[in-house]
Amino acid sequence: MRPPHAPWFPLLLTGALAVPAPAQGDDTPARVRIGTLRVALHRAQTGELEGGRSAQAQAIAEVVQRVRPDVLVLHTLDDDAEGRALAALRARYLAVAHGDVAAIDYPHAFVSSFDAGEPRTRGGRHRGMAVLSRYPIRTADVRTFRPQRRHDVPDAGEPTSARPAPAMHVDVPIEVGGRTLHLLITLPTSDGPRGDDRRPDAGALGFWVDYVEPRPAGTMRDDQGRTGGLAEGAAFVIAAELDADAEAPDARTALAPLLAHPRIDARGARTRRGMRADPDLFAGRLIPSRNLVHAGSGVFPKDPDDPLRARLRGDARAPGWAHRLAWLDVQLPGAGARLVGEPFGAFGSMRFLDGFSFADHELTLLRWWTSGCPFCADSLPALDELRARHAGAGLAVVGVFHPKPVRAISDEQIRRAAAAVGFHGFLAVDPSWEKLRELWQRGAPQVATSISVLVDRDGRIVWVHPGPRLHDGEDGGHEDAARAFRTLEELVRARTR
Repeated sequence: MRPPHAPWFPLLLTGALAVPAPAQGDDTPARVRIGTLRVALHRAQTGELEGGRSAQAQAIAEVVQRVRPDVLVLHTLDDDAEGRALAALRARYLAVAHGDVAAIDYPHAFVSSFDAGEPRTRGGRHRGMAVLSRYPIRTADVRTFRPQRRHDVPDAGEPTSARPAPAMHVDVPIEVGGRTLHLLITLPTSDGPRGDDRRPDAGALGFWVDYVEPRPAGTMRDDQGRTGGLAEGAAFVIAAELDADAEAPDARTALAPLLAHPRIDARGARTRRGMRADPDLFAGRLIPSRNLVHAGSGVFPKDPDDPLRARLRGDARAPGWAHRLAWLDVQLPGAGARLVGEPFGAFGSMRFLDGFSFADHELTLLRWWTSGCPFCADSLPALDELRARHAGAGLAVVGVFHPKPVRAISDEQIRRAAAAVGFHGFLAVDPSWEKLRELWQRGAPQVATSISVLVDRDGRIVWVHPGPRLHDGEDGGHEDAARAFRTLEELVRARTR
């Protein structure tokens, strides 16, 4: 047993083989699935775990193998500094196929062991977490913030629950295809005397409001002595346990600053009508930054009567939502990455032939095109079919005509040119390429003039395709165009469902 004030320390575990990051071109975002699961594997079970006899660990492995997250956060592990429980879970369960699903391997792992300095109550356990990853973890750059560090945070939010647990905050940077994704994890440091649930409440997430906000030097001091918050432009996913009902007034109050922050994509916790209608998904507590593309989310098992739910629970005392794996798909954009999450901005001399507003549609795809362009002739009909399939869910497609060479052209000529290629969506004109050039200056790829930009109802850019082709069908060597088109449709489905 460690002394009461033993320090926090990480343990890095790596396998013999590294799993390569998914191949991607400049215009194809890499999709990463982040998962988080509350488990109750602790030292008292180590012998059972190492013998491969734990029914609960078998259920955990089956759920993970069915969802197959690329990065998995395991919450509320007991303090297991040697990593024996996690090593057994990886070797005896995750690496073994369960049912009709294949085994899964995570070559990289990060384990935290933390003592909050609280007296250990009879039967109580000090707990931590683990991150399993297909991608390399930058262990030397992990930052941790113990609860007592809260006084270093200006205007830190206070917990709202009557019996909050002390919370630790951890920033775990992961390398994904040459880019860095920060996992911002909030976790409890101990549970009660009977192992009952003491998760930090929604107010604990106020820490991340400060962390992602640019701060003067000398503030936000971590346990390693480094100061400052997260770098501007960094991509992140918040993964935290919440002791709050999404609809409860105190939860709304505590979460409001987080969800309103301009760097945070509140879609992970909101719907058009306000807070998420699905409390299970809200409890999954996965919220991405705006410069990531939100490409889907869910929980598994979803059915409350699924036998896996009871097997996951074991003898743990925790609320029902805890016994499922929450997942979030994000895409790290390639070309045009600097624009994702940014406002589309002023139209300048660009104008719509008919009245149009981003706020009237869940998503708007703007495609620059011109007459006599073979790439446009192939792409516009495919985009029109996409519009027809998803118009009822809130997708609009705008064909932005840019005359080449720049010349005067009438609205009627533009309408006739659009009809000739089979496009029946909204039309706009960028007569002197003013908006196109502005997007280039802001970071849009200058591969072709026929770029495509996906924008949400708030006028923020979600995705950028550099052109020239964007259509389905891989015949004629157009694999890149078809792959990008499939990515686009997946994004549309995920964000309009």
